[in-house]
Amino acid sequence: MKPAFLLLLALAGPALALPSPELGVYPDHPTARSRSVNEILERTSTPEVQLAPGYSAKRQEIVQMYRNFGIDLSLTPKELRTFLPRTWSKQTPQPLLGPYRQPYSVDSTFYQPIPTNSPRVALPVGYINSVSFAARGGTNTQQGFIIADKNDPPQTLRRLDDNQILRRRLPLNILDAIPAGGTDKHLTIVDSTDNTVFTCFQAKLSEGGGRLTCKYTAGPTHLGNLGDQGGGTNATKIPNLAMVLREGEANNPNQPIPHALTGPIGQNWKAIVYPGLGMDKYIQRVNTGLVPYGGILQLDPKLDLKQIQVDGRSLSLPARRILEAIQTYGFYVNDNRPDRSLPGSKGTSLSVWTVVRAEELSADRGKNLQAVQAEVRQVLNQNTLYVVPPVVKKS
Repeated sequence: MKPAFLLLLALAGPALALPSPELGVYPDHPTARSRSVNEILERTSTPEVQLAPGYSAKRQEIVQMYRNFGIDLSLTPKELRTFLPRTWSKQTPQPLLGPYRQPYSVDSTFYQPIPTNSPRVALPVGYINSVSFAARGGTNTQQGFIIADKNDPPQTLRRLDDNQILRRRLPLNILDAIPAGGTDKHLTIVDSTDNTVFTCFQAKLSEGGGRLTCKYTAGPTHLGNLGDQGGGTNATKIPNLAMVLREGEANNPNQPIPHALTGPIGQNWKAIVYPGLGMDKYIQRVNTGLVPYGGILQLDPKLDLKQIQVDGRSLSLPARRILEAIQTYGFYVNDNRPDRSLPGSKGTSLSVWTVVRAEELSADRGKNLQAVQAEVRQVLNQNTLYVVPPVVKKS
């Protein structure tokens, strides 16, 4: 008989790879049973913050779903780290040298389809009412990515939070990769000589194009690990490179995006779930949401996106590919963002992290970036979105 976790994922449809026998079990949290729903809610609430009508009851439903799955949403980051999988396959979905598109272990949760029989709780329809793509040339860049090779010399950089000088192999054209928009400016640097990844937060070059400075850094982490830790300069500590939308993925007519997507949302919840390992320090005053940090949003898997029309037309290819990924693998909430939800609405905003140019998300039937964003927004806004537990090996 197949182990339970393999049976669950076998029902989910085609996958990049099933979890290997090497993947360690993600154990139940003992406090998921010993703490009541009300106790978990109290530990994840801010009394002075008012929730939208119906949100308190919905939070209760979501907490119960996670409890039944063996997860306590009120654990601290330190407590969560004690449950991380201890072993995983060192095999990656493709050779690491090259484009580095899926560079983590085949066991990574981000490459596994959400099982068809996964527990899920429906969010209020309209919960997401604003969508943006963090794309180069768009209004919210935020993400940069570059690969260093043997011809790039090791250089020094300064980490500002502790004034440390670090030494890393940095490409000479690094200025081209530093995000132009936004303030966070996450820059991910892969060193192809040793297959490590290093991420710089609030990346910039000193005056005159000199030394790279970072407010803080994550890594270096060896690629081929599980991908659930290391290289994350977002609130959850999830690696930036794990789910970011890469070149050629959203407009490929022959292949869907083969991984989950990630990004911040405007309303957050003071709760964390694996693979998340942290939360934003401002959470007490923005504690109004329904999805925990690290939580997975899934678009109704029964929705036939090829039949969906927006303004009388079928979905553009980039919009459909992004929505397919959210249907199949999910959207992982990795941070808080200023809420850009529509005026007068009870919903919230969502941003998809990408490292592609805006033209790549708009070069379909003449639609521009804003038009494709609007397609994704309308589908997410008018159809059922679910919160689902992490895709992990349970037994």
